[in-house]
Amino acid sequence: MVGKPLSSLGKNGPMALPDITREGVFAALEEYDLKGRDVFLSEYGFSPARKYVLIHGHNRYDSKAICGVAHRFDQPRLGALRAEDFSGGVRTVVRKLQALGFAVLDELPKLEIKNDSGRNVKATCEITHDKKGWAVTLHSRGGTKGTSSERNPGYREGLETLLSRLGGNSAVITEVLLDSDPSHKLKLKERRLLGSVPLQLGPMTDFVSLARAIVEVAASIRGEGVTKPGGNPTKQIRITFTMDTVTSLSQVESLLVEGKQIDRPVFVLTWNPIETMIEDEEIAELARLTLSGQSISQRWSTGNRSGGINPDDYVIRFRQINNRGIVAMGRATSYVYEDTHWASEDKMANYVSVAWEQVLRTEDRLAIEDIESLTHDAHWDAMLGSGVRLSEGDSREVVKAWSRWYAQAAGAKSNLSGEEAGANSTSPGGVSEGAVTTVVVNRYERSATARRQCIDHYGAKCAVCSLDFEATYGPIGEGFIHVHHVVPIASIGEAYILDPIEDLVPVCPNCHAMLHRGTEVPRSVDDLKKLMSGK
Repeated sequence: MVGKPLSSLGKNGPMALPDITREGVFAALEEYDLKGRDVFLSEYGFSPARKYVLIHGHNRYDSKAICGVAHRFDQPRLGALRAEDFSGGVRTVVRKLQALGFAVLDELPKLEIKNDSGRNVKATCEITHDKKGWAVTLHSRGGTKGTSSERNPGYREGLETLLSRLGGNSAVITEVLLDSDPSHKLKLKERRLLGSVPLQLGPMTDFVSLARAIVEVAASIRGEGVTKPGGNPTKQIRITFTMDTVTSLSQVESLLVEGKQIDRPVFVLTWNPIETMIEDEEIAELARLTLSGQSISQRWSTGNRSGGINPDDYVIRFRQINNRGIVAMGRATSYVYEDTHWASEDKMANYVSVAWEQVLRTEDRLAIEDIESLTHDAHWDAMLGSGVRLSEGDSREVVKAWSRWYAQAAGAKSNLSGEEAGANSTSPGGVSEGAVTTVVVNRYERSATARRQCIDHYGAKCAVCSLDFEATYGPIGEGFIHVHHVVPIASIGEAYILDPIEDLVPVCPNCHAMLHRGTEVPRSVDDLKKLMSGK
């Protein structure tokens, strides 16, 4: 409830806020936290505080708006004060809040954004926090170009830098708003600069295009005193976001303004292609799915590591033996857990659940030679077991190298064509609109229980060519056989219920490869038999 004008409250009079109490301020802070800063200010008709910010805990609040709404709780009959009812200066708001025991910051610090080389890009911003998350406000460009009055000439580079650093830490943008003082006369929805929110950012996001789209929408907004034809298109904007990797204001400032990375552990999950064969066609399908914005959920062995991996830690898949290099990157989605060994029900093994977000074909891998030239602590030749944690320095280098390599490799595959990449309609940031899709693969084909039930039923003999490895090679071939999943990978989802007898079939490695070779939908066993017989 916003009250009527109160003639007894002189705009600058010392009695402008006589009835505000500490309890009322706390009630206003609670409502601010519940609604979020932008909704709170819009609903009560206040502009953002450029000076005099209330500090409570780790959060920062617009002091004048808090006092105006506190009046609503202390004087329910009169309701909230309007912005024009009282001054937000030192003699009123600041004096009253300090008298009630609250701390007030004179002015939010203007932070100068630096690029990765430490150069000032000539753009400034402010960073704030409330219970809804973080917010960075990029100040507008203004003044006369080339003169001492010019301010923030690096506005565009500053915006791209902020977005890139948010993406590098997988931030989720929850809102992007025009934030100039005149824009607060508009409705909240009229100030919105990004339609598809929340927006998950990542290393693959096209930050240049995203920045361009935001600036173009900001320039198109019209309203009283907001933008005149031919006026300044680079106005003040506010980006609100959440980011799991940070817990303090100093961390966010270091990350966004100076580019100091908040290191997240990187674990190496090894893949022996001889012991666990994954066909080229299957890998190509997984690469296509991740390029289209989907993630691939699997469990993966962590070797002797029984702990230390946390959800959201980085994981890389390192191919061993031949064609060595990194072929996938993603995040852990669980802690380490114990389950039946993938190859034997008689043993247990350590696993972690993984969401692979970026997969490359073997021929497109980040080669071992490139990795070794960048890292200093990891012993890649001796990395036989899974679950090795990279050092902080090596982690940074590997993540940066993979991000660059994947962008290049994936860009070549898609050639910027959503149709070729199999992508859905995307936002300017390159993130598929709607919910992120997760495809569950190999969890059934690699399941020891399902594998055993399949082999118990059919025997360890190829269903296509009848090869029996034990009969051919003696004891070393006992029990060796691949298990083929007759359902195409892309059709498998969380709700899929496996029948090990109907859906799995034992095949030798050669026939397994031929079932998949040259076709998106695997051939049937009968069709491959006909090809072998020449019929």
